[in-house]
Amino acid sequence: MVKYTIPFLLAWFSIAASAAIVIGHPQGRLTMVMVFDEQCPHCQRMWPRLDTLIARHPDLKIRLMPVAFVNDSSSLEARVAIRLAQMGEGRFEAYQTYLRQHDFQAEAVRRFLEGHRLWTTSFAHSLYSQGVERQLQEGQMWLRAAGSGTPLIALYRKGQKPQAVFKGETTLARLEQAIGEFGP
Repeated sequence: MVKYTIPFLLAWFSIAASAAIVIGHPQGRLTMVMVFDEQCPHCQRMWPRLDTLIARHPDLKIRLMPVAFVNDSSSLEARVAIRLAQMGEGRFEAYQTYLRQHDFQAEAVRRFLEGHRLWTTSFAHSLYSQGVERQLQEGQMWLRAAGSGTPLIALYRKGQKPQAVFKGETTLARLEQAIGEFGP
């Protein structure tokens, strides 16, 4: 049985209704939240597992919460991820694909933005908007509340508290098992 602290439950309730980067099924019956840092090697290894989960569980909704946890370039990468998701049109997905193809190198962020003509003053200012700041703070709140680093993963059904919480890198088998325990 998973025990929850009051701060963790408060963090969960704050994110349950907020905007996040959503991949998978937008109205999925089961939601996975992953708090991650692009520079975290454990988080980087989780991406192929998420791809597999989405392919195997078409009703899975994944809410991604980028944070700046590992180093200085983490802040820019997290802000860009959030802002691109807000802009829509598949920009976040293209950004993630590009970063993965370039081994999550910090320089890849600038090259991606230049290649998409987004390396502008107005885009740079938008990285510090209220919406971007709020989402960064929510991710940090999850980490503090869980007493965890990245990645942090929580699984829950809509309207319920998290049923499974994983701190740190988690195997595909453990994630599959947790999803299976939710039943059809």
